[in-house]
Amino acid sequence: MQIVLFSKMLHEYDISRAGDLAKELGFDGVDLTVRDNGHVLPENVAQDLPRAVEVLQAKGLEVPMITTGITNAAEGHAETIIKTAADCGIRQLKLGYWLYTEFGRIKQQIEACRRDLEGITQLAQQAGVTVNLHCHSGAFLTAEPAVIYLLVRDYPRHVLGAYLDLAHIVIEGARDGWRQGIDLLGEWINLVAAKAYSVLPTCDALGNIVFQPKLVPPPASMVPYPEMLKCLKAVGFDGIVSLHAEYDSWTYSFQVLKGDELLEQIRLDLQYLRRVVTQVYG
Repeated sequence: MQIVLFSKMLHEYDISRAGDLAKELGFDGVDLTVRDNGHVLPENVAQDLPRAVEVLQAKGLEVPMITTGITNAAEGHAETIIKTAADCGIRQLKLGYWLYTEFGRIKQQIEACRRDLEGITQLAQQAGVTVNLHCHSGAFLTAEPAVIYLLVRDYPRHVLGAYLDLAHIVIEGARDGWRQGIDLLGEWINLVAAKAYSVLPTCDALGNIVFQPKLVPPPASMVPYPEMLKCLKAVGFDGIVSLHAEYDSWTYSFQVLKGDELLEQIRLDLQYLRRVVTQVYG
């Protein structure tokens, strides 16, 4: 299993410094953001992605996947991103998001997404890369594993796959939905995002107590890492895990961590993840 660091948490650093930190923390590689406000901007991808990969590889880090915002093949830079990734030896790409925008029209939205994926997968097949749909909770079309299954089931996993997010799948299916989701998507799971959450009390504008999911360190979370990894092992997953430690915003996190505090928490999260992987996979 290859554990990489999602580079979003290190956006304040340039590629070289982000690579140094990822290496010092003990990661195998980097999940590089290639999207608006990312480490590599879509409009500069042809020049900047090869340079970024070269810099990271020189530090002993792999770049086996990238995170993009692609949702349509006709988007200005979609084809260039896919082709450049292939030229750099990157075989796994995370796609962008389709929003669930209107109650009563989910079937039409799924069909519209399916049409977008037809064009994207054509580009992926031409380039020899795999594109993946991220399981993301909330008002996203890919919040539910069953919807992802409807979108991927007609494709081989080396063309279109699933990017399973351990926190988001539990947010939407805390009791057993996450297990059924892994069971359903098993043969298409190419990527896994490791993050964790708990439901914490907070106050609304009127002072009422409301409960919201917040990212927390894995040992203190509602995400059953050992059980989930056992299910992933059972469906044959032994691929790329991207660790997300998005503790830099009150919107998502139990507290705001910056600088050395954030780096230390990333280190602890990675140590926990490696312990559980060793426990389950041996």
